Amino acid sequence: MTFDPDIVRRIRTASAALEVYRELTENWKPDGKEFRASVPWRSDGTPSLTVNQKDGAWLWADITQHQFGDVLSFVRQCKGWNFQQAVIWLTERL
Repeated sequence: MTFDPDIVRRIRTASAALEVYRELTENWKPDGKEFRASVPWRSDGTPSLTVNQKDGAWLWADITQHQFGDVLSFVRQCKGWNFQQAVIWLTERL
C-alpha cells in the first residue's frame, strides 16, 4: 500500500505531531522550546521524553538507551505497529 506523500508530510508537521504526543504520553509539560513527558512504553519516574516544538521530533534518553524520530516512528514504538498501520491511524486524526 502506498500513501500520498502530502498526507505523510501533513502527519509529520509539528502542530499535528504535538497533538499526538499529548494524546499518547503522561506528564506533558513545556520546557522552553521543547516539551517533556514520560514515555508510554515503560515506567518512567522522571520524564525522559523530549519533543521539539518546532519540528515535532522526539528523543528518548535514559541511562542505557537513546531513541529518536518523528511522530510516525513514535506511534510505531508506542503501538507496536508497522508504517502502514501508523499512517492510517494518524490520518484519522488530521
